[in-house]
Amino acid sequence: MIYTAATETIDLSVPMSFASYNSPFGTIYAAMQGTSLIAMSFCARADELRNLLERRFGDSLTLCLDSSALEPLFTLLERYFAGHVVEFNLPVKLYGTVFQQSVWKAVSEIPRGHVDTYAAIASKIGRRRACRAVATACGRNMVPVIIPCHRVVSSSGSTGGWSGGGGLSVKEGLLRLEGVNPKNLKSLIKL
Repeated sequence: MIYTAATETIDLSVPMSFASYNSPFGTIYAAMQGTSLIAMSFCARADELRNLLERRFGDSLTLCLDSSALEPLFTLLERYFAGHVVEFNLPVKLYGTVFQQSVWKAVSEIPRGHVDTYAAIASKIGRRRACRAVATACGRNMVPVIIPCHRVVSSSGSTGGWSGGGGLSVKEGLLRLEGVNPKNLKSLIKL
């Protein structure tokens, strides 16, 4: 992934391209601005993606249907959902605070087939007591799967939360796809 951390606000004068992809866990809507992926979510309808983007960036954005712009992402997702190990080597621009950026960077380093806890991520970024803030930052991740917040779980062994759309069943499905049994997380957690 060619990751660009952006703490400034998005340029709403530049239109965003969007399109949908049918995954095994439901429809994914994704949006790009220029050549950078901005957002994706497991949504039932395009207006859910628009609502997500408006909540995050404001309501004066322009979305244009353009599946060709998102074809490189959809090709990688096809391989990922077929069970291949995929390096999402496309430009991603994530808008968030310095703290959120540090969480997303740490989460992006969790390898496929592994999990880590909110508390462990907090320790890795030097903020041991900030596990709830880590969970909140995971909830603000606009590119689930690419930044694999589904690999972050509760220290209790539960799956924790999921804000990537489609409900917790999507998080559990992604974990299963990667060879992780969501019913046996406790045994995978390094304390």
